Amino acid sequence: MQPPAAHGDRFLSGLLSSNDLLLLILLLLSRLPFSCQEAREELLEFQEGSRELEAELEAQLTQAEHRMKDLQSDNGRLRNEVETLKERFENQYAQSYKQISMLEDDLGQTRSIREQLHKYALESKLAACRNFAKDQKARKVFALDNGNALNANTTGYSQSLHTSYYDKARTVNGLTAITAPPAASSPGFVPLAV
Repeated sequence: MQPPAAHGDRFLSGLLSSNDLLLLILLLLSRLPFSCQEAREELLEFQEGSRELEAELEAQLTQAEHRMKDLQSDNGRLRNEVETLKERFENQYAQSYKQISMLEDDLGQTRSIREQLHKYALESKLAACRNFAKDQKARKVFALDNGNALNANTTGYSQSLHTSYYDKARTVNGLTAITAPPAASSPGFVPLAV
């Protein structure tokens, strides 16, 4: 407690007698140790509270530092994983791109081969049709050119030359063969064997 100011002393001395003033001072002085003790206790309480708060803040700071280290470690691990995944993705992308390019090349070659085969098939069919038409034409020409000669020669042969083998009666497996000659084919017609 602060000592009273000089003008306060005059004010108090004017109201109080010196004995009363002395008693007041003694009373204030007697209370001074209690006030100091209270101030000391409050200071100790404050210091204790501040120590507890400081310990709590230290614990929180330690936890925050550990958490920060854990987060930094996790962050580094995640960055490494991202880099690994990025490399894998880039490698897979490159491989996929190569495979797609190869497949596109194969597809182009397959289409080219298919077009060539289709063209060859069409040409083969066309050539076959042409050959068939030529063959048919050649047969007709041959039949017309040689048909008259063949038909003329066949009329000159006797029927007996054709049927002499069958005219003789023969026994085959105990059965007698038919002796009648086969019917003569009409003149001018020659069966063609293909």
